[in-house]
Amino acid sequence: MSLQQSSSIGSGQSTSELNAADWWVRHHINIRMMSFIGLALFIILSWGYGIWTLFDAYALSYPKEQRYTARIIGTTLGPDADSVSAPVPLQIGGAMTLSPESSLQHMFAPVSNGNTLWWAIVTYRFRDGELQTPLRTAALLPNDTRTLTELGWQGAAMRTPSLSIESTQWKRLDTLPAGMDYAGFKAQMVKFTIDKPVYTSDLEIEGKKLGRTTYTFNNPTGYAYRNVELLTTLYREGVIVGINKLVLPSVAPGSAQPINIVSPENPIGVTRVDVQPFVNILDPETFKTTDTTG
Repeated sequence: MSLQQSSSIGSGQSTSELNAADWWVRHHINIRMMSFIGLALFIILSWGYGIWTLFDAYALSYPKEQRYTARIIGTTLGPDADSVSAPVPLQIGGAMTLSPESSLQHMFAPVSNGNTLWWAIVTYRFRDGELQTPLRTAALLPNDTRTLTELGWQGAAMRTPSLSIESTQWKRLDTLPAGMDYAGFKAQMVKFTIDKPVYTSDLEIEGKKLGRTTYTFNNPTGYAYRNVELLTTLYREGVIVGINKLVLPSVAPGSAQPINIVSPENPIGVTRVDVQPFVNILDPETFKTTDTTG
């Protein structure tokens, strides 16, 4: 019988198993202690982080964040803040009509631009069913109301016309002098005055009595202007009975121009004359350069 070397000792365990058991017997106390220390460190770090987070949130950062919140709540947005992103729509008033003669019709309607940082170039016409007037163009300045007109319409009579804005080109108010708001700019640039607006019915031509509106248009500023519109409205006890639009192609600085408007329809009982000047002060072409050469 041959003898074979066996790696099993004692109870049948191998040498490697006995070495592992010996190592465990000698080190298991240290291993258990290191495990407890690791678990204790994990618990301490977890609780420490949680306690620090709460302390920072309610003791350190809370007063600062409260100040930020109070500052945000107490911040008052400027009056033009709502106009920065996009302009609000134009407000169109009801259209009115006058028929001074059987074959003649005046149509007009107010349009308001409530934006503070936007102005608009619009194309418009009056409509009544399939009837429509030619396209017109007008500028609508910030925080302003302007009466858009179709005067002297000789097409088929419109019974209930309405103003139709066909297109709107919005322009951002970015061209003012540094440090000046639009209200201040307008107050500086537009100082027109109307002196003694009077309506009379004493003009007679070839046996026909005509109405006549007279006044003096003053430009006390040092600026020259192109295309100043003068919209004259005649009222009888608060009701519009006549309307006329005159465009002055050139207005000199410091000038006073007498205006004489003849009204063939000759409305009677006029109690008030209202003249509204308009000039597009946001269009550089409006300001006429005075030739000082020579």
